[in-house]
Amino acid sequence: MRTLGRTSESHRVFHLGPECYVLYLGSDRDDDDPFLRIGNSPDLPEVLHKITSRIVLTSSYTGNPFLEVEYARHHKLSYLGDVDVIEHFRKFFQGLHLPAREFNDYRQVKTRENRHNLYFYNNGNIHLNFDDTLLFDLHKREQTDLHSNQKCDRIKALLLKNPLRYTREELNKSGFFISENGKFYLIHKNWISLDMEDQYFAALASQGIDPDEVNTVFTHIPEESMNNSERDALVQIIKRRSLRKKEIFVLTTREDITDHLLHLFPEGSNTSAVQPFLMESGQILNRDGMTAEARDGTLLIQFGELNSLIVPFDSSGKGIPRWAGWHVSQDRMVLTHRTNDELETEIKTLKGFPLILENNIPQSSFLINKYLTFFHPYLESWEGRDSWQALYELEDSVKSLLEGVEIQDSLIIPEIKNPITPGLEYLFIHNVKTLIDQNSKKTPQKVIQMLEQQIGSLSEPSPQMPVLGDLYSGLKGPFILYRVSSSKLNPHNFRKAQEICEEMKKVQSPDHVIYSNEKKRLQALLENIYGAGPALTSGTSSAAAKTVSALPAKPAAPKASQQIPEQKSKGFDLKPAPKAQVKRSSNKTLLWILLIALLLLLLGGVTYFFMVKPAAGSSVTNSADKVVRVDKDAAADKNTATEKDAAADKDAAADKDTAADKDATADKDAAADKDAAKEKDVLKEPIVETERQPQTIEEALAYLEIENITITLVDIHLVSNDIAVRNGYRDLDYQVNEGNNPNWIYSGNILEMPDGKDYTIQQGDSIWFIASRLIRRELEVDLLYLAELENQLDQQDLSGSEKNRIRDELTAMAGRTKSEQLRMKIMDLLDKEF
Repeated sequence: MRTLGRTSESHRVFHLGPECYVLYLGSDRDDDDPFLRIGNSPDLPEVLHKITSRIVLTSSYTGNPFLEVEYARHHKLSYLGDVDVIEHFRKFFQGLHLPAREFNDYRQVKTRENRHNLYFYNNGNIHLNFDDTLLFDLHKREQTDLHSNQKCDRIKALLLKNPLRYTREELNKSGFFISENGKFYLIHKNWISLDMEDQYFAALASQGIDPDEVNTVFTHIPEESMNNSERDALVQIIKRRSLRKKEIFVLTTREDITDHLLHLFPEGSNTSAVQPFLMESGQILNRDGMTAEARDGTLLIQFGELNSLIVPFDSSGKGIPRWAGWHVSQDRMVLTHRTNDELETEIKTLKGFPLILENNIPQSSFLINKYLTFFHPYLESWEGRDSWQALYELEDSVKSLLEGVEIQDSLIIPEIKNPITPGLEYLFIHNVKTLIDQNSKKTPQKVIQMLEQQIGSLSEPSPQMPVLGDLYSGLKGPFILYRVSSSKLNPHNFRKAQEICEEMKKVQSPDHVIYSNEKKRLQALLENIYGAGPALTSGTSSAAAKTVSALPAKPAAPKASQQIPEQKSKGFDLKPAPKAQVKRSSNKTLLWILLIALLLLLLGGVTYFFMVKPAAGSSVTNSADKVVRVDKDAAADKNTATEKDAAADKDAAADKDTAADKDATADKDAAADKDAAKEKDVLKEPIVETERQPQTIEEALAYLEIENITITLVDIHLVSNDIAVRNGYRDLDYQVNEGNNPNWIYSGNILEMPDGKDYTIQQGDSIWFIASRLIRRELEVDLLYLAELENQLDQQDLSGSEKNRIRDELTAMAGRTKSEQLRMKIMDLLDKEF
């Protein structure tokens, strides 16, 4: 008889995928159903479904719940989980016309052995103890193995270290975004994903976009027709929003998807954040100043000030309707604008840069300053001014042309063979071409052709650069002008952004070597228990079927009235039938004697503990009141469930489990340490995000620094006092003693802010953080605009009216800013220039 022997308990856990674990809970081949699976993976070999018929469902939906449907259609599986989760899955399966009788909540499960306990916690954690040793801790595994939400947290932390990331203030207008992968997003207050992007979180974050701004997705694909990447994309964004208690709106033309989502995330449940909307014919979604409807295989969205977006999604439909608005091609490569007069203009867009819809076109002089002159400091941060003299001369020619001065067709276009920057030359020449084409009374076609040739010879700019495209509607049709959105762009920060992008990709990409080694380890265990059999590493279901083609296929699940005939098994292609009970009767008698003796010893120990040991006080906890006791006499052990649960949380058990894991997965730990060492330099800085309250002293100090301006305590005090007095609270300076204490504010209440807007207090807010955030938000906008005004002042041919306009804007900024240091900086600039 083959047995597991005295192998370390940690070797009983096999990590087969990013969120997939198989646990061995037996000791020899006579054990019935000794394997347990938690989570799933799309590349599980077919043979694994024959040995792991018991599946644990978690409240965080470890793995992919839609993937579980595929397995249930072909295999007879039983599911175990918390009461609510089991009920959700039961309805989910019933909606798919799958058998739901094999779902069991934790209160109904008993097995024949007295070796392992399964604990379900109210916080969503799961503990599995084997022989009183913690074998599996779900929350610990989520952190160490980086499950979906933990990966997102790690990537978000890296994003906040990126000095070139976009801020919310920069993207506060409506617009479009086409990612590097060619996926289309609509920007309107929040981000709306109109395509299912695989690994969307890392894809957006690597381009400087905060993925948590995506709160709406659209899909028209039936669930059974989705591929693995499409399923993963939908599940990842739902998990991310749900676990953060944020709403996620799912727009779909498929009734089955809305039903499935409502079953898995029903309204009113504690974890529900999913809001599905079925876009049937005649159904119109109206939300946040946006309307959306599906017609003729096309999604029609109206948003902002009379803007329309037409997105085709069904190639079998009637074609793209000839409505007025912005049309996106089905391959997402072409953006076309169609007017009410049926005039169409195609626009070449750059992937990886947000496009912002602008209503009014400024004067030519302002356009030149904003989209050409403003590039000067960024170009010169790579090379000195002499390297860009040809571009600056080209800029002067554009100024003359727009002022009505005729230029020759032989205008000198600089030839750029070896670009110095990661794309600034491309953007500069693109803007030159666009300004000439859109604003000159007589467009010199030869010059335009030469500029197009030069643009075509250059590589497109790197998406790691902070660049925005302003989308205008001109007399000759719409056009795009690009600008740098962050004053922090320079070679050093660009390299840092690239390094962070590479780290994000490493975090997102799973290490398949680890999973391959784990499958080999499980293969060795199965051969030790059952003998030779088909290889686990031979591939997925189809590959596994070829491997066992010499063996009979697994029979369909029998009806309740049928019995499966006993079959002889060679290897582990079929589960071995247990031996007759009569042959083990003597062993069972001995087992009962030993069990009674152990219970008597346990009773004596407990009596001694309570009679001799002094009481240490009492406490009440709700963290682990759900326990599966794998024992014949579950009632006898019910009183010790809480003690075992608490013991499982103690450091001794956790340390023992950790030590065992290190022995079993040395290669995995070494790889993790290596990755952690690479990330150390990136992650050691404090996290700074405008909308996130600092968690440490280091983060608080960093939060108050923005470029070369420090938000002082006096600034915060004055704004906090202003907010307090406006809303009827007591004055912080105690000049007004009436009113409530402003240090005590409550979530849900509405405050009138100094800018006249209303703010709803969120949980965890303080009046000091609200004030600090308001100051920082305004500084982020003002510093960008100040840099633009300073750049305009550097122009030698600045007219008197333009100089007066800049002076007035600087004076207005100095008067409204809540930062004393910024006010002093502006006043020094005014004294110097005026």
